[in-house]
Amino acid sequence: MAYPTNKIEQFPVGNRKQYNQEENRMKRLIMQTGFTALITLFFLSAIAAAEDWTNVVVNHEEQFTDGGGMNRKAKVLSVKFKPHTVQTDSKMGNFEIQDLMATVEIDGTQRTIIYSIPNGNQVNITVLGTTEQEEISIVFYNTSVLVNNENITEWMKRAGWIMSYKGVRLYGNVGKGAQGTTVGTDPISFAALSYNIFANKNVVKLITGADNSSATKSAIRILGGIFGGPKIGGSIKCMKKKIKTVACTAHCTQGADGCPCECLKIPCCSECSQTEETIWEYSAGAQAG
Repeated sequence: MAYPTNKIEQFPVGNRKQYNQEENRMKRLIMQTGFTALITLFFLSAIAAAEDWTNVVVNHEEQFTDGGGMNRKAKVLSVKFKPHTVQTDSKMGNFEIQDLMATVEIDGTQRTIIYSIPNGNQVNITVLGTTEQEEISIVFYNTSVLVNNENITEWMKRAGWIMSYKGVRLYGNVGKGAQGTTVGTDPISFAALSYNIFANKNVVKLITGADNSSATKSAIRILGGIFGGPKIGGSIKCMKKKIKTVACTAHCTQGADGCPCECLKIPCCSECSQTEETIWEYSAGAQAG
């Protein structure tokens, strides 16, 4: 079964208007293929062509801090992968592991992490649970091309990202601030998304033991480089904030005796009202390397 490549074509960067148009076109192109279609294809392929996949039992357990700052216990149960070379020209290099699935437990709860490098411009990561609410996907994309693992740091610094979960889609640029939403991701799935299994030497050793080609090792370094650290949640972060909003029907003119009432240091002539809202902020840093 063919996988969606979501191919992003290169274009001259000199024209800012053209750059913005192409950036919007890339976003539309990625979303048209759909995260759901990507997940379905991976899932069906894993079932229908299981004999083509190499399965490596890991059973490695460790502590780590996720992208929300929570201390977690992670256990990598197994990794299943299918070498699938993404053909490119000699300047772009080859990426052999296009499809890789890791079964992990985060604080005793199981998740499946799917990694894909569909082409030289894009890296996809999806976390699956038992319900749609436990599903979270992120796409990193760039107009420039990954040259094996040689330019991963610079590539990530200039990459854009799209996160999808619970019907919410957030768009951002790596290292360029947080994107806010009133809906939060599933905390276990987010921890799995920010967990760097490729910093685990046992995982890497077992995968390369099954396929020790330079392209495979390069793909692992690319995937590992996105998260930027073995024990910290790497470049995918989230933060929960409470936002207070103050309103009053009429503002007070400051007199000698002050104002009759004050609301969070805002002078009011009538009783003020306060509302509180929980905001989740998500960002992707540039800690690759």
